[in-house]
Amino acid sequence: MSLITVLERCDKKYPGIMLICAELSESAHPNYQGVCGGYSRIDEKNFITRFSNRWDEKYQERLSLGIELCMSTFETEYNEVWTKHFESLEVWLTENDARLEAAKSNI
Repeated sequence: MSLITVLERCDKKYPGIMLICAELSESAHPNYQGVCGGYSRIDEKNFITRFSNRWDEKYQERLSLGIELCMSTFETEYNEVWTKHFESLEVWLTENDARLEAAKSNI
């Protein structure tokens, strides 16, 4: 399973995750267009390019919202979703302990 597939599934449950990851990826590893947009301002009319770091300008407002979404997602998954999955796993392990031990002995 690819990371994109995981993110697409997450985005169905937590809308916005894909956009946050795309923006994070672009800001961490910008392509040519991203570098130009992140570090320069082009005045095509006057043929002037001004260089500066524009990453804060581009992403600063959404950064705190993205962090809040990621943290609340983690908290929900950790406290509610995974708890149920681990409880189910414990039940399954208990129910299948003898079969698992027998399979281990045959290895």
